[in-house]
Amino acid sequence: MASQTIIIDLGVIGRANEHHQSDEMYKLEISLWSEIIANYSSRSYNHEGILAKVEADWSSVREHLSAAQNTNKEFHRLLKEKGEVAWAIYDSSLENPKVQVLVTLEGNNDLSKHKWYPVFFVEKYIYDTFFIANLALPGSCEFLNVRFPSERGVSTERYGLSSCFFEMALHDFFDNKDTSIQLLPLGLVADWYENLGLGVRQKADSSIEKAIFSLLHICKSDGDETSIIWIFHALEAIYGTRVGEGFSNIIDRMAILLELNSKQKASSKKKLRRMYDFRSSLVHGGYEVHHPLRNEVLDKRLNDDYLRTYDLIQYGFNVIVASLQKLIERDWYGVEVEVQLGGIGIPNKSKQSDAASDTVV
Repeated sequence: MASQTIIIDLGVIGRANEHHQSDEMYKLEISLWSEIIANYSSRSYNHEGILAKVEADWSSVREHLSAAQNTNKEFHRLLKEKGEVAWAIYDSSLENPKVQVLVTLEGNNDLSKHKWYPVFFVEKYIYDTFFIANLALPGSCEFLNVRFPSERGVSTERYGLSSCFFEMALHDFFDNKDTSIQLLPLGLVADWYENLGLGVRQKADSSIEKAIFSLLHICKSDGDETSIIWIFHALEAIYGTRVGEGFSNIIDRMAILLELNSKQKASSKKKLRRMYDFRSSLVHGGYEVHHPLRNEVLDKRLNDDYLRTYDLIQYGFNVIVASLQKLIERDWYGVEVEVQLGGIGIPNKSKQSDAASDTVV
C-alpha cells in the first residue's frame, strides 16, 4: 500500500456575479460544503488492479465561503453609508484556499510506480465533486482556477472547470424564470451518481453518460460557440432522439418531463429553434465566423453576437440541468418513449348503415 499527499490550489472561488439573494446563496453553499465534509469527502476508484482511495479536506472551502459572506455584508454596509467611494476604500480580497488530498493505492500495476499516477485519481475526484455539488446546488462548486502540482511545482495552467453557467442558472431560479433549475438534496444526487458506476471511465457507454460528459464539456468551453453543439449532444442523449430527427421530438418530450404548460412549451420551442438554427449555421455553413482574436474593442459588432450566443447557451444549459435534475428526482437514468398504434374502423361505416336501412320496406 502506498500513500501520497497532494496539495491543490483552488485559486479564486466563489460567486462571480452579485444577486439580491447573495446572502441566502452563501448560507446554502456553506451548508452544502459542511455536508460534503461530513459525508462525501472521499471516493474510491478501481483501475487495472489498483484500488485508489481519495480523501480530501474541504474545510478551507467552507472557511473561505464564511469569510466571503462576511466580506460581502461589510462591503454592502459601506456602500450604503459612503456610496460609490466604498469600491475604492474597501479591500474584499481573500487568500485563495488550498485543499489537502490524500491518495492511497492498494495493489500494483505498470503505472503505480510513477509519482504522477495518483494525480489522475484526484482529477477524476475533482470532476465528480464538481458535478454532484452543482447538480444539488448550482453554482456552489467552482474549479475554474484550480492548479495541480507538477514536477516543477504548482502548474501555471488553470484547470478551467467553470461553474459560471450553473451560477447564472441559480440566479434564474431565484428570479422565478421559466425552465429554471431546482435545488436537490446532496445525498439524493450523490446516490444517483454513484449508482451510475462511472468509475474512471473516459468514454460514454450510455446515453446518460453522454449527457453528463457533454455538460462537463460546456463547463470547460469558456462559453464559446461549440457549447451549442454540446448542448444538443446532451439533449438528444437525455430525450432519446436520433441524429436528424430535428428538435420537435425534444420539445414534446421535454414538455412532459419538465411539466411545461402550453405557454412555456411555446416559448421553449422558439428558443430551441434559434439554438437549432445556430447549430446548423455553425456546422453546415452560414455562420458569420469571428476572428480568433475575438476583440470586441476593435469590432463592436461582436458585443451583440456574444450576447445572443450567451443567451442561447445559458438557456440550453438550464434545460440540460433541469432535465437531469428531474431524472435524479425520479431516480431515472433516461427516458423511454413508447409509441402506440391504433386502428381505424371501416370508412363511412355509419353512412353505409344508413343507406342500407333506407332500402328496407
